[in-house]
Formats: sequence, structure tokens, C-alpha cells
Amino acid sequence: MSSPSSTGTADDFEIIHIPHTPEGIAHYLPLYRSFRLLSLHLAPEAFASKYATEAAFPDEIWQARLSNPSANTFLALRAPASGSAPEQPRVLSSSTMLGPLPYGPDVVSPLGNPWTALAVETEEVAGTRPLHFRLNAVFTLAGERKRGISRALILKAMGVAAQEANARGKGIVISVVVEEGNVPAKKLYEKCGYRTIEVVQKEGADEMPLEQRMCCLLVWEGEYVDGLSGQNLS
Repeated sequence: MSSPSSTGTADDFEIIHIPHTPEGIAHYLPLYRSFRLLSLHLAPEAFASKYATEAAFPDEIWQARLSNPSANTFLALRAPASGSAPEQPRVLSSSTMLGPLPYGPDVVSPLGNPWTALAVETEEVAGTRPLHFRLNAVFTLAGERKRGISRALILKAMGVAAQEANARGKGIVISVVVEEGNVPAKKLYEKCGYRTIEVVQKEGADEMPLEQRMCCLLVWEGEYVDGLSGQNLS
């Protein structure tokens, strides 16, 4: 499996929010699954999951991911060139916004699996605290970085989460976990208004390269009023 080459300009992509409908899932599942496996293959150090594990997933697991009402998945797509074959868009980047989670970022471990937290039954989500969402599995092809794609994908996901919080009359906090050594990613999130609140060491860190041993938990907090931080995210 190899990484596709980069073509096109920085504005020739669109961000798709995969619908939770059977039709939407059926349409986008092949693209999502293929890119997710490619991501795990190209950058195994960036994910808690493993390529071999997810490559063996049956269709039911992939469908359950995309149909989960507490998981909103986004793809950055580039349309195929005119006359090219096959006539399918190319996935450049993806992410999933999980939540609202039953606990705040101070309780959900940066090293834990946020998918498991979705299954916890608690009344905290309906309480007075801000709704907590976790931006998860953000990955952009190396050749497509520094083109504004990652930022557009992140802001789109944040906007969807913020709209849900706004509809409930709640505040919002969004968290994301980044390797401490991934300076470009940290800078990107900081430009989007995130700040680091915790740095933790990974399990088995002594056997990892120095830049992969620590993870940073970053959070964004705010209210949705025609966009986040004065930006139009709708």
C-alpha cells in the first residue's frame, strides 16, 4: 500500500460531513474505510489502533462507526479530474468528532479510548456543565499538508459540535490529543484556539523514539455565536 501523489491546488477540495442515514453511510463507507486503513498503514504511531486490527473488521463495525449518532465523521475530498478513471473522489484528510462525552476532559484520559466513553451511562451530559467533545483520528496525507485542508476539516468538525451545544443552550469544550513532538500539529490547533492543559507519557514510552513518548491534551472552550473565535464554521 503506497501513498498517492499530490496534485491540485489548496482550494480544490470540499469537506463532507458523512450523513448518519443508510444511504449516506453506504455511499461514503468505502471511501472512509479505505482512507482509515491507509492512515493506519502510513502513520501507525499516530493512532492507538492498529492496521491489522481494523483491516479484519467486518462491515458491521464500519457501519456502526458511521451510524453512531455521537460520532460525526468528516472527509476532505478532491473531485476526480475530468475524464479520469475510476470516477471517484480522492480522500485527502479525515477526522471524527466524538460526543458529547459523559465526562469532561479532566476525567477522560488522554491515553484512553474516547469511543468507550460514549457507552457509559451517566446523567452528567444532561447537567449544567459544558458539553465535552473529543476531536479524534485527524489525519491528512503528507503531500496535502500546509494547504489549509487540515484547518478546514478541524473547523468544520468544531462547528458541527458547537451547533449541537448551542441547540441545547450549553457551553462547549473540545479536546484533542497530539504527540508532544508533533510541533506542526500543535501549532495548527493553537491557531484554532486550543491550549495545552496536560502532558502525559505513553505506555511503553521507553521503547519509543523520543518525539513519540509524550502526548499533549489540548482543549478549546467557548460559545457558538455565528462561529467560533469570530470564525464562520457553519
